[in-house]
Amino acid sequence: MSVVESRETARNEKVKSIPMPNVIQFKRAVKRDARGRVALIGPAGSGKSYTMLKLARQLAGPEGRIAAIDTEHGSLSKYADAFDFDVFEMDSFSPTNFMAALDAAEKGGYAVFCVDSLSHFWVGRDGALEFVDMASKRHRDNMGGWKDFRPHERAMVDRMIASPCHVIVTMRTKNDYVEELNSSTGKMQRRKVGLAPVQREGLEYEFDMVGYMDEDNTLIVDKTRCSSYTGKAIPKPAEKDFLPFCDWLKGAAPAVTPATPASDGEIASPPSSSSMEQQPVRPARAEDIPEAVQQMWRQMSNLNGICEVLGKLKEELIETLGEERGTKSFQILLATHGVEHPNQFKSVQKARQCAWQIWMKVQTVRKSPALEHQEVA
Repeated sequence: MSVVESRETARNEKVKSIPMPNVIQFKRAVKRDARGRVALIGPAGSGKSYTMLKLARQLAGPEGRIAAIDTEHGSLSKYADAFDFDVFEMDSFSPTNFMAALDAAEKGGYAVFCVDSLSHFWVGRDGALEFVDMASKRHRDNMGGWKDFRPHERAMVDRMIASPCHVIVTMRTKNDYVEELNSSTGKMQRRKVGLAPVQREGLEYEFDMVGYMDEDNTLIVDKTRCSSYTGKAIPKPAEKDFLPFCDWLKGAAPAVTPATPASDGEIASPPSSSSMEQQPVRPARAEDIPEAVQQMWRQMSNLNGICEVLGKLKEELIETLGEERGTKSFQILLATHGVEHPNQFKSVQKARQCAWQIWMKVQTVRKSPALEHQEVA
């Protein structure tokens, strides 16, 4: 056997050592109760904050409680005479503080979590740009700064998406002015318009509905998963204007099955949130599983832990395989477990199996760099 053939055989054996994914099985889709994710974008004075509170009250119902982060020195509390809500005035806008505030809202039993505005977590004190600037100085490389920040950003976004609260955020836009003819007076006049949101490009795709607000307080729906709002423009929206969105979020209750306790020598799933389906744990001897994997599994006791662990594993895949191939490999491995995003896991055990497979893939490629050039997943 030639040297080339020997290397090829060894490489194939390593590929075979990666645990095979479960058999892919399709099942009928069921629309279940969901929590809204909404972004309102616009220039100063467009009515973002006021509209956010109207939507929040509609989502919460007459008795539901609303928690809000105020990033603008108490400006949101000026609406306290019109709306009943609790506020926290934040002055440090790191992802950690965002997630801590969301944790507090969830533990406090709030129905809706509002952020006015999310842009401060991009440009404000301890926000993304400041983090990247400091990290870039350490690396002496701007890209190194963004690489350091990406896991924090992903954890923040995943945490927001996975929350049991409805989440509404506002985003500022950069202001500009255009000259246009006033049809009633026949004279030219200046009009303020908003440009791109002050936030990471593409973040709006994480939301169920994204609306732009202009200086006339008109909500122009730019992106939505709810067909009732496709292409709509709503002047000075009232609470009733959000009824179709609230109805659209309704669906079947999450399916829950009793957990099966593990016997001696098995690794059992810790208690999870009520929204996650517990399934019998496949027996596995602890001594046969790497300690690094066991540590990951212990973190994956609920949906938040699942999103955090799988988010870190995704970053490791991207670091190992590159942005495009790593992302594709991650999505393929998720698909083998019937989900498109970590927050869709209903079973702790399935999420752990997925994490183990991703971890094994990363280790295998790291030990044999030649595998990096083979087809992903």
